[in-house]
Amino acid sequence: MNEPDNLAREPDVKITCSIGGRSSSPDGTLDLLKNDNVSRLNQDHPLHFWRGFHFNSFSLKKPDRPVHFTIRFPRSVLCNCIEMTMGFIRIDGGWWTSLDVEYLDESSKRWRPAEDLEMDPSYPFQDEKLNRKPFTTYLLRFSAVQTKALRLVGRPGGVDEFVCLSQLAVFHRDFSLWDRTELPAPPIPHGVRLIPPDKTAAITDMFATATGLEPRIHYFDLFRESGYVTQQEIRRSRRNMYLANFLTKYLGYRWRYLGDEKIDVISESRFEPSIRRCFHGTLANLIAPIRVNNHTVCYLETFPYVVIEDEFDPALHSQLAGQYKIPWDIYRKRLECTPRMTLKKLESIRLLFPRAVELFTLVAYANRDSGPPTQDRHPNRGYEYRSEVIESAMRFMSRNLENIVSIGEVAGHLRLTTPYFSSLFKRQTGKTPSAFLAQLKIEKAKEYFIHTNFSVLDVAVTLNCSRRQLLRLFKQHTGYCPREYLQKIRT
Repeated sequence: MNEPDNLAREPDVKITCSIGGRSSSPDGTLDLLKNDNVSRLNQDHPLHFWRGFHFNSFSLKKPDRPVHFTIRFPRSVLCNCIEMTMGFIRIDGGWWTSLDVEYLDESSKRWRPAEDLEMDPSYPFQDEKLNRKPFTTYLLRFSAVQTKALRLVGRPGGVDEFVCLSQLAVFHRDFSLWDRTELPAPPIPHGVRLIPPDKTAAITDMFATATGLEPRIHYFDLFRESGYVTQQEIRRSRRNMYLANFLTKYLGYRWRYLGDEKIDVISESRFEPSIRRCFHGTLANLIAPIRVNNHTVCYLETFPYVVIEDEFDPALHSQLAGQYKIPWDIYRKRLECTPRMTLKKLESIRLLFPRAVELFTLVAYANRDSGPPTQDRHPNRGYEYRSEVIESAMRFMSRNLENIVSIGEVAGHLRLTTPYFSSLFKRQTGKTPSAFLAQLKIEKAKEYFIHTNFSVLDVAVTLNCSRRQLLRLFKQHTGYCPREYLQKIRT
């Protein structure tokens, strides 16, 4: 069975947020929630995975009521699920602490809660950052409704109380034929594949020991394996005492933009390491782009942010604490724990920073040929290469039909990610791998019913599916139940 159309991508569908917010799309609208740009993040494009792919329901005035994301259709549609892809989760927010789905009842013109709501995978509603992966997709499944509008209703979390979404898709699915492995897995950004955090630990430790500053690619910790522990972890355990980390938790990431001095925006044309000053010019760090094949793939920054000693003014910090309503005794304690450096010392480290950038870049070049194959990566293979992959997948499914439980097993055999394999298979064949696997199982089931005395349950167990699922699939593909099919064959 082919994937049903995404109803949210039909013409004239409108998506709105009840409190405005900030869109990372060029036009500043919520239309980006209707596209599938996130799927491109698994491919080899020099994209910044935190830019241009999400909408923040962020407002300087914190919401005093639940936030609504409303999807309005130009016509009445039948639907039973929403695929919700979260955006970039930050320490100051981006997640839900509660969530419901409502639909507009056409007869009463009132919003009604969708019945039998389930989420897959289970959503962590704790008001903590936890180990949330950017761009994780959740399926919100509910009893089918006929409506002209749906909305997500919930409470945003974090210090800044906002939620970050990247994509909303609406479907009417036959869940008896749907394989949960088709739910997109969180993409692994290009830069993370090029520079795995565990491959740069020695470089980080060496530079930190020599300078007191740790070079790190911001946000990459979110993709690191949980078992990975180095000296960086020991240093990071102390970071909660630093002023910058405290400001992040207390004010959110916007603390870096507060003050007369605007934080430097590193553009594609600026390639040299620079000193970046923020928070009224009192804190600073170093930042430089890492470029591969003339494209910037990520930015290397130093942590922690240090206090600029040359211009240190206790009275100014006392004033800032009062201005942002931070208890002075807590602010002062964090200030005392934060390293201080003169601008001259920062400049001397800036001259060493290109060496760290060079080492990180060498790691990127060493890994640029790793990861799932794509058409861009193999320009000379093109159609023949993709056809070879699909033929291998079909042979594997045919030969292991009675052992395969999920499409993920097929993708793993081919050393591909499940989302990439599913996308490639559908692009080449016009159907999903789950639909192809179902077709193979029905053909095999026909053989069992004709040549053996197996019951429906026996065949279902043999083919690794439930009795109910087998009956539905059989009826879907043949138009008959097994008994009717046998009678037709015998006559």
